[in-house]
Amino acid sequence: MPSVEITLTNRRKVLVEYKDKTALSILLQALAPDDILALHIKGLELRSALRELPRFTQLETLVFEQCQELFTFPKELRKLDNLRHLSIYDCPDFHRWDDVEELTQLHSLSVERCHCITFVPPELAVLNKLIALSLRHNEQLYSIAPQVGNLPLLILDIHGCIMLDPLPVELEKLPLRSENMRDLAKGEECLKKQAKLENILERLEKSKYQRDYAGYDD
Repeated sequence: MPSVEITLTNRRKVLVEYKDKTALSILLQALAPDDILALHIKGLELRSALRELPRFTQLETLVFEQCQELFTFPKELRKLDNLRHLSIYDCPDFHRWDDVEELTQLHSLSVERCHCITFVPPELAVLNKLIALSLRHNEQLYSIAPQVGNLPLLILDIHGCIMLDPLPVELEKLPLRSENMRDLAKGEECLKKQAKLENILERLEKSKYQRDYAGYDD
């Protein structure tokens, strides 16, 4: 069922389910933006609702799941200065990387199960705070720009990208490359590496990047 999961500043989570896919705009208008740390939007129409996003100045995590007519990164995201984690999951129309270079505030980016994605552009290399990039199960992805190898990535997850071969030489220089790329396909080892990523991101989120990773905000 279409839904929005809301994480408040006190870490309490609220799940709101809708039968009406067009209800998102009304919900966002009703929320107090300073109280929201995360939004997980599933299966709802985004069109008119996107203009409400810049109000959420404290938003750190944003997930779009199964949202139709999401073709690229909404231009409203560039106004969310505190946004650190962005996920596009199973959005069937998503296929472009427009203005991705504007999202320099991101520390993690996930574009997964978006089967219209065919390449990762060089503009992504501008995101110099990005430490985690997940491209899992994009079955039509056949190319990653070599410039991505210049990012300070701790993990690049390409599990399930069956068309991606060979990898650019530049990506082989990424930290933890042997653990986090080829080994991701090895069952039990894959689970260990995924758990490691989740642990890293959890620590970063708890610190809000203001203590252990303060240098990223300079």
